[in-house]
Amino acid sequence: MELEKEKPIELETIIEDNVIDTTNPINIEKYKRNLNKLIAEAKKKKKVSKFFLIRNDAFFPDEFKWKINSKDTNGEYRNLAYVSIEEEPKEKSTHGFRSVISLFFEKKPPKSQSTSKIEKFSLYFPVKFRITKHFTINTALGLELSDNPGVDPNRPFTIIDDIDNFLQSGYGFSIAGRDAYLDVAHEPLEISKNAILLISVDEYNKIKDTESIKKWISSKRRLIVYKGDLTLAINMLLTEKGALPTKTKDNSHDQETQDIIKKSFLELCDKYDLEYGTFHHGGHFSGYIEQCEKSEENLMKNFIAYINNELGVSLIANNNPSNIEWNQYIKTIGIEKFKNMLETFNNRTKDYIEENKEKYKKDRENITPEISNLFKDTVKLIKQESHNLNFQVAADELTKKCIQFFILPTVAEQVECAQWIQNYLAPNKKKCN
Repeated sequence: MELEKEKPIELETIIEDNVIDTTNPINIEKYKRNLNKLIAEAKKKKKVSKFFLIRNDAFFPDEFKWKINSKDTNGEYRNLAYVSIEEEPKEKSTHGFRSVISLFFEKKPPKSQSTSKIEKFSLYFPVKFRITKHFTINTALGLELSDNPGVDPNRPFTIIDDIDNFLQSGYGFSIAGRDAYLDVAHEPLEISKNAILLISVDEYNKIKDTESIKKWISSKRRLIVYKGDLTLAINMLLTEKGALPTKTKDNSHDQETQDIIKKSFLELCDKYDLEYGTFHHGGHFSGYIEQCEKSEENLMKNFIAYINNELGVSLIANNNPSNIEWNQYIKTIGIEKFKNMLETFNNRTKDYIEENKEKYKKDRENITPEISNLFKDTVKLIKQESHNLNFQVAADELTKKCIQFFILPTVAEQVECAQWIQNYLAPNKKKCN
């Protein structure tokens, strides 16, 4: 007699017509019941088996791929300086001009009565260099701010995807509910056909006619609009899909549930040779490697050189001026003249980055299955050897080559580094085994 298969738990539907309304009391009650059922199931089975990769991003992923953040993939405006500009009070006249009498008898207001406005100047930079792409797993980013200081949890695009591509990529470094990351310096991470784009109703109305959204919909990937709270919307979606959120807003998980969730992550780590919960900065070698790339510093140096060249005099000697120094430089140059110079330089940088995007895309097409395996094997070797390497100092040739393997921009350069590392490390590994 065959054993009767265990029936899956019945979960309630919260999403109606691809809309999640987190302000609806009925939906909140459905979510709570789903959550309780999933907790009971986890306790019964002593494990969590469904995992979803979640990323909240300001940039829409091109070509349904999570790519490296670099001078070759994207740019962004960042504040350069805030300058206080004094303005004389505007003259009042019922006729639109000052009377002849007022010209002779009206006294100028004292300087203390003059008003000032703050003018903001922004410089267009390459995005902050990152060889890794970060996600949360079954976790709304808004519940992890203590572990991700300075990260905005309300960026417009939230993409929720199966975890399979991440686990099977061969590039994974570390996983945990609060942070999971992998190497994307060599190959982007594919966004699967099962991915869901979650976006607020207000944001959707702003961008619904853009090419990015049209492309997402035409790809048959799902788009869900939410009303209300993003964190709750993510958790509602997870429970409807049968995934237990690692955290709730009221931190309602008891110790047994927390232990089961952690144990389930550790089992994934064992299966896929991943670290558990290693902090990227201050804990993992990839965080130190990223600091070796100097595109931000180079951009600022180029901007200052451009200003000095345009002026025909070395006005700015320091490559990292403070806001006070920028105030002095801008006022010396003249507000309007500086604005024009800044706009010209920003436009050049934008054009440069757009050209780099196309070059990067075409260059990655050179990755054959053999090169892909070479890259993955080399990442694995570096992971195994990383405890013997000092990425903060990088004094020896091996460490330098490992850094170059991640930060050099072209496939050919990365292949050359990978072959050098393989020749250096692989024979030694064989001797040790």
